[in-house]
Amino acid sequence: MQEKREEHFVGLVAQKAVIEKEGKVLFVRNLNDPRWDFPGGRLHIDELPEDGLQRELHEEIGCTCEVGNVVYVNQYFHSAAGKSCLFINYWVQLPTDATIQIAPDELSEYAWLDPANLSQEETFQNCIDTLRISAGK
Repeated sequence: MQEKREEHFVGLVAQKAVIEKEGKVLFVRNLNDPRWDFPGGRLHIDELPEDGLQRELHEEIGCTCEVGNVVYVNQYFHSAAGKSCLFINYWVQLPTDATIQIAPDELSEYAWLDPANLSQEETFQNCIDTLRISAGK
C-alpha cells in the first residue's frame, strides 16, 4: 500500500444525479462544454450534499426530485479550476408528472441516452464509471 500524505482535502465538491427512465439515463450539456454530463453541480458552503443536489436540479432542469442513495464517489483534479474535485453521484427519482425545463443560462440541451450506447457519445469518464458500477444496483 502506498504511503499517503497527511494533508486535508481542499477543493470542490460536485453532486450529480443519475436519473433513469424506461432504460435510459438523463444527460445534460453545459453551455461551454460539448460533453454529456449528469445534471447537478457544485456544493455551496454550509450546504448538505443532498440539499445542494436538490437546488441544482431545480435550477438546471426545473424539477424537484427525490434524492436516493449514493451510487458513486470519486476524486479527480479539475484542470480548468486548478483544484481537486470530489464527485458524489446519487440515484434520483424524477416525479412521473415532471416536465424538464432546462435553464438556458446554464445548459444547451438534455437527452435521455441509452447507457449501452454511451461510449459512442462524448461524455465524462466518471459518468461511464458510475453507470458501469451501478449496473448491478
